[in-house]
Amino acid sequence: MNNLIANNLIASHSQLATFRRCPREHHHRYVDRVEAVGSAEPLEAGKRIHGALGAFHRGETSEPWDLLDKPLERALMRGYVARWAGSSLAVTQTDVTFSISIGGIRMVGELDAIGDYEGARMIVEHKTSSEDISPGSAYWRRVTTSDAQVSTYLYASAQLGLGAERILYDVLRKSALRGKKGESDIDLEVRALEDMIARPEHYFQRAEITRLADEHAAFERDIAGTARLLLATVDGAEPAPRNPDSCQKFGRECDFYSVCFTGGSINDDSRFKARLARKGSFDGGGVASANTDLRASGDGENHASGERAAGADNRLRPGGRPDIGGADSGAELVVGQPNPDTQYQF
Repeated sequence: MNNLIANNLIASHSQLATFRRCPREHHHRYVDRVEAVGSAEPLEAGKRIHGALGAFHRGETSEPWDLLDKPLERALMRGYVARWAGSSLAVTQTDVTFSISIGGIRMVGELDAIGDYEGARMIVEHKTSSEDISPGSAYWRRVTTSDAQVSTYLYASAQLGLGAERILYDVLRKSALRGKKGESDIDLEVRALEDMIARPEHYFQRAEITRLADEHAAFERDIAGTARLLLATVDGAEPAPRNPDSCQKFGRECDFYSVCFTGGSINDDSRFKARLARKGSFDGGGVASANTDLRASGDGENHASGERAAGADNRLRPGGRPDIGGADSGAELVVGQPNPDTQYQF
């Protein structure tokens, strides 16, 4: 792994996920540093909802729907506040950026929030989805077993001493309702909200996710292997290979499909623009806000051996903290406003 460190590879979960999905897409986004003009509406909707959730949990507003214009998004926030009224979730920080070491490389990212839930310190991850989020669905099977973001965030907690051995996945399912002919935005919002009140479990779910020791070890090997492949591809003489199996994603065609298959140009200014950094700077002093009452990793009440009991799946329960470095690991926790000039790409 020393060769990875020698190459000074700094990556985010999103970057590695893009490379695994398609090396050519990764090349365009992270080497050419371009992206499509405009962006997919589902992604933009997710950003808007995340912004409203952040403002709500920071206590900036008790009516986060007023930050949104679209009727279905307003209804979703109204339903969310009603669904979790009286919840024990107490968020102490939001938008917490980090820089940690995993598998011999530097991983950077951002936690949606850190907070306390039902007596335990948690990383809080807000998600919006169009998928079925009912218990036992494919969505939860994926998050519970194979979502690399979960493992990355739990590594961050351990290296930064946040004391969180679990992630609270706070998921909102987007409404599939559509406006009727002659229906006003207000009527659509009310109709959607009525459906959410009638079927709250359909739209709002929370679950606590963790990883066991053997899963952390496998994840670290995955990161190191992915990094080796990424470096070999970027440094190679041949263009990064295309993955035709991933040309359709999120229900739409990849932004670079025309460049890869139908003679389009990456230099077409009408279709592509320079890709800017998405998150904050990661060169802070590594000191958490003094009023967050963060505990050192390992101080939590919930510990487990990391061994999986026969026939049991303990990933939805406490345990399995990653076995990684402590104070000398080089981890940095950065709290505050993002730096628009940051070099890191997401």
